Amino acid sequence: MFLFLSCKANRDNPYDPQSPNYIKEGRVKGRVTDMVGIPLEGVNVSTIPIKFSTTTDSIGEFVLNPDPGTWRFVAQLSSYATDTTDTININVGDTTIMNFLLNGIPVIKSACAISCQEDMGFPSYNVYWGYISCEVQDPDGIQDIDSVWVVVELDTGNFTQGLSFNAGIYEAEICESPYPNHELENLVGRPFTIHALDKKGTIGSSLDFYIPRIIYKISYNISPIDKDTLPQATPIDFVWRKINPIYPVVYRLILQYSNLDTVLTYDNILDTTVVIDSLPQAIYRWKVQAIDEFGNFSCSRATNFTVK
Repeated sequence: MFLFLSCKANRDNPYDPQSPNYIKEGRVKGRVTDMVGIPLEGVNVSTIPIKFSTTTDSIGEFVLNPDPGTWRFVAQLSSYATDTTDTININVGDTTIMNFLLNGIPVIKSACAISCQEDMGFPSYNVYWGYISCEVQDPDGIQDIDSVWVVVELDTGNFTQGLSFNAGIYEAEICESPYPNHELENLVGRPFTIHALDKKGTIGSSLDFYIPRIIYKISYNISPIDKDTLPQATPIDFVWRKINPIYPVVYRLILQYSNLDTVLTYDNILDTTVVIDSLPQAIYRWKVQAIDEFGNFSCSRATNFTVK
C-alpha cells in the first residue's frame, strides 16, 4: 500500500495542465478554395483582431492554433475578395473545422479611350465618335463576368454606357450626342473609369484614363477615283493626299469588296502611296486611316472602283 501511494501517476493527458503534453490552445484547420473549387496556396488566414495567423499550403490547407476564446477569422489573398467568419468559440484542445471560399475580383487591363473620325460622304460627311476598350480578367474565369461598363465624369452628371464582349476584349462606340454641346472635344481631360461586375456581386474598377486628343480629318483619296475601271493583271497605284497634322501619323490602307468584306490591309505606311501588283475581277472600295501615336484614327471617304 505504501509503495502504491508513493508512486507518481503518469500525466500524459493533453487536457491535464501539469502534463508535458498539455494543449493550452485550440486548433482550427481547414481548406481555402476559389469559387470553382480549386485550392488556393499562400492565403493568409488569421484571427480578428490579428493575433494568430498562418498561410495555406500547396493544396490550400491550413492549421491555426489560437488561444481559447471568442474569435472571428478571415482569409485574404491578393486579387480575391476576403472571406470572414461569424464569431466562433474556440476551446482548449478542440479542433474546429473551418473552410473558406474566395471570390476572384475582376481586374481591368489595358483600358483606353480614343477619338475616331471618318468622312462618310454626303449627307453625313465627317462623323466623330469615341471608342472605349479594355481586357477583363477574373481569377474565377471570364464566364464569371456579369457586366462591364464605362463611366465618364461630366459637369452635368456622369455618363454611363455598357461595353460588349468581342474577340477577347470589351468595347463600346460612343457617339457625340451624349456629350456637352454634342462635341467630342468636351471629353478631353475628362476621367473615364471602367467597372466590371462578376456574378457574385464583386466589382473591380480601372484607374482613371483619358482621351488624349481629338483627331480631325487628315487624308483624302486621290487614285483610283470613284467609278474608275481598271484592267486586270496590272499594277494599281493607291494614292492619297495628307492634310498635314501637327503630330506624326502612320497610315493603314483598307481594301474591301463592294459587300464590305475586307480583302487586304496594309499597316504602318509612312508614305502616301501603295502599289498592289494585281487584283481579281470585282468591284472594290478603298479607304485610308491615319493613326497617331495614341491610337486615335482619322479615316478618308471610301472610294469605289472596278477591276475587269
